[in-house]
Amino acid sequence: MPDSESELPVTESKESSLFSNVPQWLSLWVPIVTAIISLAISLYTLVVTTVEPEVLLIMPSQVRITQGGQSGPLLYVQPVFVSAGMSERIEVITGIRVEVEPIDQSGSSAEFVWDEQGTWVVDPNTQYFNWVFTGDAGPFLVSAKNAQFFTGLFIGPNEWLFEPGTYRITMVADRITTSQPLQASIEVALSAEQLDYINQSQGAQFLIFPVEE
Repeated sequence: MPDSESELPVTESKESSLFSNVPQWLSLWVPIVTAIISLAISLYTLVVTTVEPEVLLIMPSQVRITQGGQSGPLLYVQPVFVSAGMSERIEVITGIRVEVEPIDQSGSSAEFVWDEQGTWVVDPNTQYFNWVFTGDAGPFLVSAKNAQFFTGLFIGPNEWLFEPGTYRITMVADRITTSQPLQASIEVALSAEQLDYINQSQGAQFLIFPVEE
């Protein structure tokens, strides 16, 4: 009598056949996929570390102005510098100036020089804002993880004064990565009554001027 076990046909399931090719498939495609991912990471790293930083200069919704003292007119502006692109390079702002131009009246333009940084503190006795020095004007860094905002004091020429009318105030920021400076503008309107008040204060009091829409 023949051995029943020896007469059984030897078969291989489809599932076993399918998985038997997995090691060969992995050995072929895993290096290719890994190389593609590595290339993508390298290209991304190259872009974010070499592309020119994209920095935005955002102007405030109001400015403070006074004049009539021993120096030229004083302009207090709080700009914001933000890195908006994908670059991880650091931008260095080497200097800032403000150009003031009359729009709807005759008169000359003036360049205001950045003199210092500071903050406003309320005097508990008078309830007036006092300007407190916090730092000198100088270069500063802007990066993807480090936006910059501060209040700057800008001083105009001694012989120049604000007159009633509307002015365009343009901030110009020089930077180290390109010869093209950052620029942003706002417009403010000054009335005769407002200027009489700050002129009579001889630079001791300022007024807040909202940006024209």
